Amino acid sequence: MKQSYFKYLCMLSVIVLLSACGGGGGGDNISSGGNDVLTGSFIDSPVQGLRWVSGDMEGVTNSAGTFQYERGATVKFYIGSILIGEATGSSLIIPVDIVSGALNISDPAVTNVIRFLMTLDNDNNPSNGIVITEEVANLALGKDVNFAQSTSGFAESSELQAIISEFTSVTGAGTHSLTPVSEAITHAENSIGALLSGNYSGTYSGDNAGTWSGTITSSGVISGTATSSLGETVAFAGTVSRDGSGATQFQTSGGASDGTSFIGTFDLNGTVSGSWNWFNQETGTWSGSSKG
Repeated sequence: MKQSYFKYLCMLSVIVLLSACGGGGGGDNISSGGNDVLTGSFIDSPVQGLRWVSGDMEGVTNSAGTFQYERGATVKFYIGSILIGEATGSSLIIPVDIVSGALNISDPAVTNVIRFLMTLDNDNNPSNGIVITEEVANLALGKDVNFAQSTSGFAESSELQAIISEFTSVTGAGTHSLTPVSEAITHAENSIGALLSGNYSGTYSGDNAGTWSGTITSSGVISGTATSSLGETVAFAGTVSRDGSGATQFQTSGGASDGTSFIGTFDLNGTVSGSWNWFNQETGTWSGSSKG
């Protein structure tokens, strides 16, 4: 056996943090006409004050960003009459999920949604959560915003500028302009990083097999150890993307002589998976989940 084998890397799973607290009415897993009513959270920082609609249910997100949905149903999110976006219900929804076809937070429409939500935060400090007040929601009745445009076109729209001026005038922070792109991207990366951070463990298999465990930091750095079925323990390190794409990469330590590359993805149900490759001579798969 090659001593350099690999140490399996730990990917991250995100949903643990999302222990939702009862949003627009009812608790987790309430029976409704034979279907389960599930609870999820909308996170950009948790967003309070979004009106959500899913089938014949609707409500307003609370301080945890909570909404409800039936399995497989679509959830739509609004501020007043302004559709922020929609997605299939899940225990965790982030802005990337509510823009059709978006791959990450750099998608212009996703960035525009994030900027809009941050701008309307009542205290203009989204790091402590985003609060959309009832006063803002009332001003948004009968209005519409086109998020599907370039970030520059969005910012330069006279219609949007008028909306931002009107809406922010009733916030606790007072009238201010649209949040810059750079601030929105940084904020979104920090929010995703916070969701991903924690301890993970799992197994790998293929031309070699064993277990792995590790930690992901809020900055997206992965490190840990893997132990083969023969008892060899090796270290691994790498990075996890914080752009909402779910992509991860990492490599075992020890240099090119024993470097195994790992790639994979995470999803919001708390699971991680991918494949590994050792100089194209040995390959396999890996998987795991958050340890809470």
